[in-house]
Amino acid sequence: MRWMSVRPGTERASLRRDPRILAAVAAVSVLVAASGAVRADGDLSSYESAVKSASATPKWNGPTEAAPAPKDKYLVGVSCTWALAGCRLLAQGAESAAKQLGWRTKTIVVNDPTGYDQAVQTAINSGADGIALTGVDQALIAGGLEMAKKKNIPVVSIYQYNKGGEYGVATDVHPDGELIGKLLAESAIVNNHGTVRALFLKDAEFSLPVTVLGAVEKELAACKACTISFAEPINFTASTVGTTLPNRVVAALRRDPKINSIFIGFDPPAALIVPALDAAGFRGKVTMYSQLGNAGPLALVRDGNIFVADATSSEEWGGWAAVDEIIRLLDGKPIVEENIPVRLLTSDNPKDLPPPGEVWVGTESGFREHYMELWGRK
Repeated sequence: MRWMSVRPGTERASLRRDPRILAAVAAVSVLVAASGAVRADGDLSSYESAVKSASATPKWNGPTEAAPAPKDKYLVGVSCTWALAGCRLLAQGAESAAKQLGWRTKTIVVNDPTGYDQAVQTAINSGADGIALTGVDQALIAGGLEMAKKKNIPVVSIYQYNKGGEYGVATDVHPDGELIGKLLAESAIVNNHGTVRALFLKDAEFSLPVTVLGAVEKELAACKACTISFAEPINFTASTVGTTLPNRVVAALRRDPKINSIFIGFDPPAALIVPALDAAGFRGKVTMYSQLGNAGPLALVRDGNIFVADATSSEEWGGWAAVDEIIRLLDGKPIVEENIPVRLLTSDNPKDLPPPGEVWVGTESGFREHYMELWGRK
């Protein structure tokens, strides 16, 4: 819209009283109130389509090459602390697959990361035929990996983004972290009508969340139809989730009331952060985005209480995928792409959420049946 020039004096005052001008100003005021800013280009249709597509139930797109499962094997898991639901669910997923094969199985839960390497060596000494790592950074288990290679014991990690190769694990199974981050950014863009001031909560202990948040930032910055800005991030560790982190988030929002979107790389902390934000009066003023799809945080998504979008991949599916890779390695076959799907669960579609107290497993895709067929056990 092109504005006419105004000469000084009474003409300016009369223009301010002109009903057409008053109507235009009122329309702009409504737009500002709704979106937080007036954008030069506000076409967000591609983001809306992406969010809708990602909310649909994914289909099986896993391996097609058969991998006959050997009998009478012993799978040992080495897992990060089960105080984090993701660690527990991933480890239990691998256990469930191994039990379906009639294998013996055991999981060593390690609360202190300094104990990871000893746990791997313990697994080897106990006679493990294969080792599944959950939330374990391979940089911390050099001795265990060297021992496993000497004994030809396959070591596969789950959802950690460990890089497979000569000096690392055999492979790492994980969903597409770049896609997860992209979906979370797109959801925030849609929910906030293209105007996002983002606060990142960063924990460098786990590689997948680091990848996810990096992809969020990249996707936000690439939005030409948006008004994007970034607040000073908060760096934390898992050990501070139940102590200082919630209060640090509250303090950040009080310092910077323009923050309207909080991104965190894994969602268990939401169960403590959201109540702190509620108590501080931030409900309805800020939204949160994360990934994993744990049961407690999903209750917040169901209620639309600050935490409104959770990009989830089935932990059980991830565990079964890890066992599939171990089988292929035991068979002397090459590893394959598991294509673990990502689904976006949002407050806008509560009917798509799993029942209260449960997580999204993805059984409707038939992944268990597909794997059992590949393994010759159907």
